[in-house]
Order: sequence, then C-alpha cells, then structure tokens
Amino acid sequence: AAGVATAVLDGRRCTGDDPTGRARPRVRGVNGTLRAAHEQPKVLHGLHSSGAGPSQPSAYLSIPKIGITKAPIFNRGVDGGGNMLIAKGYSVTHFDHSSAIGSGNAVLYGHDDIEGSVFGRLKDLGTGDEIDVTPAGASPLVYHVTGRSIVQPTAVQILNPTNDVRLTLFTCWPNWVDTQRVVVTASPTS
Repeated sequence: AAGVATAVLDGRRCTGDDPTGRARPRVRGVNGTLRAAHEQPKVLHGLHSSGAGPSQPSAYLSIPKIGITKAPIFNRGVDGGGNMLIAKGYSVTHFDHSSAIGSGNAVLYGHDDIEGSVFGRLKDLGTGDEIDVTPAGASPLVYHVTGRSIVQPTAVQILNPTNDVRLTLFTCWPNWVDTQRVVVTASPTS
C-alpha cells in the first residue's frame, strides 16, 4: 500500500498519495505554501553536491521570458514547528525535503508580491519556455516548461516524488490575495 503525504496548510490537514509506498513526515506551510519529503529515482549525470550552507546559494535560476537572471537558490527545510523556511529577499528556495536539482521532483518556490517578488510573473510562463538552473560550481541545466496550472493551497500532490527528472516551481496567486498557487513544471532538455 502506498504511503500518504501529509501537510498542514492554513490550519487544514491535507493528504496526497506517495507512489514510493513510504509514509511522509508532517509538514506545515508558511504563508499558505506547500511542502513534503523526497526521493531521487533518476539523476542527471555530471552533478556534484556543492555543500552549500544556509547563507550560500546552492544554485542560480534564470528564466529569460519573465526577466529572472541569476536569482540565487537557497536550500531550506522546515523549522521545529514544521513550518517552511523561505529564503529572504530576491531569491528562490529549494525545498530540502524534495529531490536535489537534477534528480526526481526538485521543488522551488519564491514570493510573488513581497521580498523582491522573484516569482511575481511565474503565471506568464507557457509550454516550451526556457528555465536555466546553474548549480554552484557546475554547468547550467536547461529545462523547458511542460505545464502550468492554478491549484488550491491544499494541492500537496505537487510535492510527491516522481519517476522522472523535473522542476516544480510554485508561488502564491493572485498577487496580494494569495488564495491559490501557480504551479509550473519543467523537464530537462535532452
């Protein structure tokens, strides 16, 4: 039997199937955003761990269509209460409990209307748009958008491990209202 991913978002408990069959730790959301644990079923070759700490970027994100150029990506997990930790300023957060960038479902999130609004235009991405991630000390990885959707804050299934390599980017939406989430998925270029 498959395990269940559980998150507590905006005071509501949410669950989602975990295809790996493993139970997941409970995780709470900060500002209504989503979170859960990881697995690494596939890996892009040529990547090495940067060993980046909390104050060092682990990678940099560029999305030409929406004007993001070399936004630092910081690894963050959850605090003692299970609340998501979010990188400050004009930066992107890689959720520590998702897959590493270049393996499985790597989850990235950023603010849409505060702290630099790095993902303020995430909703404008469409199929085929380019996303570049450059891990610290490594060559850039090129991804292309495969889908975009608007979901409820309870859509924790976007955090589930996958059997393919992908990025899942999300942010709150609409701006200044934040009752839903914009979710963009992207696959690496072969």
